[in-house]
Amino acid sequence: MYDKCRSLYIEKIMKEFKLKKLKLRNNKVVTDKKQALAIAINMAMRKCIPNKQDFEKIEKKIMMFLLGKHRKDSLPLTDVIETRMLIKLHIKNKKKAQKLYMLLVERITKAALMKIKINNHIWDELNIIQKMLRV
Repeated sequence: MYDKCRSLYIEKIMKEFKLKKLKLRNNKVVTDKKQALAIAINMAMRKCIPNKQDFEKIEKKIMMFLLGKHRKDSLPLTDVIETRMLIKLHIKNKKKAQKLYMLLVERITKAALMKIKINNHIWDELNIIQKMLRV
């Protein structure tokens, strides 16, 4: 259910991006495909409500990403955003949220050491997570 809703939002936003109709708050047209995807995922996170099964599926996928068991040659922004979503879900369980955050930092560090380019949007996501955990 969440996947279908999410796919629809991503499809809609990416269509706007391709037609050059996707704009930022300051009315500038989005020209970066990765930024458009980040916007689409953020909107999907706000509009689509995952159920317990969806969260279990996302958590399994994200743990594989964080532990480096897949996609060792890249650092997908979508996985970083979904990690933020899980941290937000576990924010009341400070230990679990901190563990997810530390695994993410470790994964980003390993990627940097492997000379994988770290997108600016990934750093933005990391800053958002840091602010969430400080509160």
